Amino acid sequence: MNKQYFLEQKWGNNDADAEGIAGMHELRSLQLVANDLTNKGLAAILENCPR
Repeated sequence: MNKQYFLEQKWGNNDADAEGIAGMHELRSLQLVANDLTNKGLAAILENCPR
């Protein structure tokens, strides 16, 4: 099953979005384009990556 998720772009800190992405345990692929995640947000995503 192929699912696509689109998060609404907001100005400012998007670490709340990173927490949501980190909780997607079946996520197999992710493209980050023109985002403003902090290092903390990116680390949260990577730490929850099963691979």
